[in-house]
Amino acid sequence: MRAGLSAKVGLQLLLALAGCTPAGQGPAATQGEAAPPSSVAAAPEAAPEPAPEAPPTIAAAEEDHEAGWQAFLEAMRSGDLERVRARTTESGYATLMRGVNDGDPAETFQRWGEGWLSFGIRWQSASANEAYGKMGPEVKAHGIWLVREGGVWKLERWAPGS
Repeated sequence: MRAGLSAKVGLQLLLALAGCTPAGQGPAATQGEAAPPSSVAAAPEAAPEPAPEAPPTIAAAEEDHEAGWQAFLEAMRSGDLERVRARTTESGYATLMRGVNDGDPAETFQRWGEGWLSFGIRWQSASANEAYGKMGPEVKAHGIWLVREGGVWKLERWAPGS
């Protein structure tokens, strides 16, 4: 009888450590009654799941010219002139400004960014530091030149209708 009792106590100890209650015992079996105090310490809780990974930073996402193009479009769509400048070379910004005419550059860039996003781009050539593509209708495609400058892809030139 003693061996059977110790096996039962051992099983209850294992179940308690695992956070389980044998069938017919515990709070569910005693409707409304508090569970008897346990001399066994509660099992440690599982570690919380790690937080979801943050989206990559722009620099981390720029492993190729396509990611650089998407970052440039995001800057354009924001209408933030500083972000646009950070995504263009000096000559690239000048080619954009030639198309602004008398309008507000921030509003114009936002409008263009939305439109260009819908066009998609057809990459014609790409290397480790330069890429050339066309976007828009075949009849009047815009030429896009990107260069990698300081590890960041930037618009070097925009040629509407080229």
